[in-house]
Amino acid sequence: MKTAARMITVLAVVGLFAGGTLAFIYRWAKPQIEAHERELLRQAIFSVLPETKSYEFSEKDGVGIYQCEDSSGNLVGYAFVAEGGGYQDKIKMMVGLRPDLKTLGGIEILYSRETPGLGGKIDSEDILQPAGKTFTEQFRELEVLPPIEYVKGKKPTSPNQIQAITGATISSRSVVQIINETVAKVTGILKEEDKKEK
Repeated sequence: MKTAARMITVLAVVGLFAGGTLAFIYRWAKPQIEAHERELLRQAIFSVLPETKSYEFSEKDGVGIYQCEDSSGNLVGYAFVAEGGGYQDKIKMMVGLRPDLKTLGGIEILYSRETPGLGGKIDSEDILQPAGKTFTEQFRELEVLPPIEYVKGKKPTSPNQIQAITGATISSRSVVQIINETVAKVTGILKEEDKKEK
C-alpha cells in the first residue's frame, strides 16, 4: 500500500512539474510565435502585390483587408487571407487583388499540410508541364472574372484558368474554390464600401 501511495505521489509531482514547465514555455514562446506570424503575413503582402511600399489594415464584416499603396501613395491593390479545407487539412494563403477587382496580383501559401509529393506541390518550386510555371506562379495577373477555373494535363487557354497539379486535383480544386469564394466576399465588401463613400 505504501509503495502504491509513493508511486502516486511521485507521478503527481512529475505531472505538476511537467505541466508547469509546459505552461512556462508556452507563455515565453507565445509572443515570439505571434511576432513571427506577423512577419510572415507582412512578407506575404509584399509577395502578392510586389509594388507595395506601405499598407493599411482594416477589418470589414469579419474579413481583414490590407489596402496596399506604392511609394507615391497610389493604390496597387488589396491583400487578404483566404483559408478553407484542403485534401488533408486547411489551406491558408495570402491573396493579392488588383484595384480593378478583376485580376489577382498573386497568391502565397501560408499554411498547408497536403500530401507530400502530390498536394504538397501547391507551394513547391516544381514547374508544371505544360503550364511552364509553378502552381502559385499561375495566379500572377490571373483574371477572377469569370471565376478561376482549373484544367487537367493541358495548358490553360483562358485568362482565368490554371493547370491543376497531376495527381493532386483535390488540392488544386480546393485552392481555386477558396480563392473564388474569398474574392467574391472581399469584392462585395469593397464595392459596398465604395457605394457608401459616394
